[in-house]
Amino acid sequence: MAQTRAGLSFVVALATALYGATVPAGNSDPAPTRYPIAFTTSVTGTADLSTWSDAGGQTGTAAADAICQARATAAGLANPQNFVAWLSTSTDDAYCRARQATGKKAVCESDPNNPDAGPWQRTDGVLAAGVLDDMVSDHVYVPLIVDEFANDIAGFPAAWIATQPPGVLQGTTCDDWSDAAGGSARLVSVFNTTWTTTGSGDCALERHLICLESGRSAPPPELPPPADKRIAFITSSPGNGELGSWPQVDGGAAGMAAGDSICNTFAQDASLPHAGSYKAWLSDGTTDARDRFVNDGPIHRVDGFRVAYSMADLTKGTIETTIHQSQAGDYLRNRAVWTGTMADGTAADDHCAGWTTTEAQGRRGTSYSTTQNWTQGPISVCASTNGYLYCIADVPVDNFFDDGLETGNF
Repeated sequence: MAQTRAGLSFVVALATALYGATVPAGNSDPAPTRYPIAFTTSVTGTADLSTWSDAGGQTGTAAADAICQARATAAGLANPQNFVAWLSTSTDDAYCRARQATGKKAVCESDPNNPDAGPWQRTDGVLAAGVLDDMVSDHVYVPLIVDEFANDIAGFPAAWIATQPPGVLQGTTCDDWSDAAGGSARLVSVFNTTWTTTGSGDCALERHLICLESGRSAPPPELPPPADKRIAFITSSPGNGELGSWPQVDGGAAGMAAGDSICNTFAQDASLPHAGSYKAWLSDGTTDARDRFVNDGPIHRVDGFRVAYSMADLTKGTIETTIHQSQAGDYLRNRAVWTGTMADGTAADDHCAGWTTTEAQGRRGTSYSTTQNWTQGPISVCASTNGYLYCIADVPVDNFFDDGLETGNF
């Protein structure tokens, strides 16, 4: 998922033109508006945060904030003293900490003396998430996969958070981030478009921190309409693996043809461009998903953020950002998605007998992941009614401004 940084100045100029976003640290060109910064630390440590080299003799969340501020200082970011770690303790919710407050969300969210927070951009200039209330509802645009220096985070990293939606404590906290000897705490994968809990890990493991610049500098930007981009979306409602049984199917279609019909019904109802050209991201026993698309070129979500530059990019094992936005523009929490498709775009063994029955199993993807799990996730019984579909327009697109260098996805 590594991106070329050579085009960063171009990205920043384009991001500024479209969003009024600032330039990353180190770029001398001024921008009209700067959004608060969010990054994942380049350094890692155990859940005893006092042992991190940047902790400055502090413990618990004081150590966490010291680490974030030290990292921001090392990267030359503005206002390093305003950075806090996105994590919760037994007494303080992450939501409150992001608003420069303490205590529980039920109290701090109604206190007018606590400033709002967000929206946030990554250190590479990419708009990352909406304002705090949106962010904790998974209104996240792209994964937080860059560090304080705007470098890609290597591997498949996770960060300590002990936080669940809507920004409140979940589970244990390794004795409020002071003990690595035993127990566990909740983590989040920074390859996901969620900044709240997705798993757990032993307190002795070495993990990252997510750092947010607290405060709010500007209203959320207006994202551009899809225009003539090639759009991908996740359906706003689910169904079982027998796709012909979905109410959105037109004309009695079955199998993958029913999936395409479902996609086009949703696209038409949302007045998306190129309705009628959409195909479901599905494979069956005879056809691979990657071969179902005649046209190639960049694929974007409804909000304009790029998912992949090409079919080869879509099927390389990771994607740029997740397909977790519906045809209507709503950002959905993690959803299971019928795919029958492996990470390389080829057919999986399980595909509900060509999407024609509930008496079998089907491979599904997970909509908040940018790893191979976006399409190659767990297998489920086809009778399950909570499976969604990915839909992608199969139309030629103009590659202007999509030269593969930018990381802004705009």
